[in-house]
Amino acid sequence: MHNDWISDLHDSLLIHILSLLKTKQAVQTCVLSKRWRNLWTYIPCRYFDFGDFFSDDVDYDDIKEYDMKFERFVTAVLQKQDTPVLDSFKLVYDNRDGESNAITEWILCALNWKPRILDIYVDRYLMIDLPDLLFDCKSLEKMTLQFEGFVYYKPFKTGNLPSLKKLELSNWKIDDYLINILMWGCPVLEDLTLSGCTVVTHIISSNKLKHLFIDDFYFRERITISIPSLSSLVIHSEKGRISLMNMSSLVMARVMFFSYFTFPNPVHDILKGLSDVTNLEIILSGGIAKAILKHELSNCATFKNLKSLHVDGYMIEDFHLIALFLQHTPNLEKLTLRHREPHPLPDVKPRTSKNFPMKITIKRKHLQLVEIIYEANHERVYQLVKILHIYLKSIGKIYMHLEIP
Repeated sequence: MHNDWISDLHDSLLIHILSLLKTKQAVQTCVLSKRWRNLWTYIPCRYFDFGDFFSDDVDYDDIKEYDMKFERFVTAVLQKQDTPVLDSFKLVYDNRDGESNAITEWILCALNWKPRILDIYVDRYLMIDLPDLLFDCKSLEKMTLQFEGFVYYKPFKTGNLPSLKKLELSNWKIDDYLINILMWGCPVLEDLTLSGCTVVTHIISSNKLKHLFIDDFYFRERITISIPSLSSLVIHSEKGRISLMNMSSLVMARVMFFSYFTFPNPVHDILKGLSDVTNLEIILSGGIAKAILKHELSNCATFKNLKSLHVDGYMIEDFHLIALFLQHTPNLEKLTLRHREPHPLPDVKPRTSKNFPMKITIKRKHLQLVEIIYEANHERVYQLVKILHIYLKSIGKIYMHLEIP
């Protein structure tokens, strides 16, 4: 006869183990024995995933049935809660039916338990009436509101999130009203991620924010980011005009230059705002953007604090930009080059170390470390090393890493 070691464990330890499971899995343990029947109700977290009820091979005509099963399950579980507060609430909902009034009720129900973490992922285009309590919850420290469709919301009556430190918004309209709520109603907010949002405000300013991640943004107007407390900045945006001001605390930045950055002023303002960073990553994409970047680098100020530079692009074709960076980075210690192979064009021969134009004569005396990351084509990588020695009198170490897709 086998001993039931698990049932011999203390309730608090069993509850901790159950909290590591998704909610559906935890609820299913109620059939094990009488002791397990209500144990799951004391778990201080809820994680509802529509994927546990639905698979991609289900016929489209049956989707409505799975939606109803999921909604009934979530509603029933939320009605049976024996812990006074929730530590975390997570909802992942791929609503194929296209409409659901239950989401608002679930969010409101979760907020009433004063959670520390709230994560909402809705992978369908839905018109969701978000409750006012969403931006008036004193317990929240981390909140993610990620929606596939654009979020429409009524102006919130108030903005009071005194404990919120990390916020992620996806597909929101960022206007002056929402910015005021985020910057004034969230006094300890340190980490802000804005993805797929449309910006209709002209300035994002804060004295508390430390990390800002902007991804797939659309700016209708020119926007100024003025955050003297910011230590890290990531900008992945194809469209819009961005100015950086008051970035005195900025240490790390990652910026992607697309063809849509077709105005010299935004490129100039971005480079000026990055002049004090110690770690910089540049991603090059788009011929127009590269041409403007080349012009602006020729006239920009020195990156006197820059210690590590990471450039992602077509290294041989874009090396004139890297050479310009080397001119303006007197204290650079590490250079990382992530080499991509350009798409072949008919009747166009790729550049080599022999036909590379020698237009820059200023050479760096020494660089401690160069790291080259490449996907394939060893020959092109060795050509890149030859070009490096044209502009660097000596290199401490060169590391080459093959990146497997």
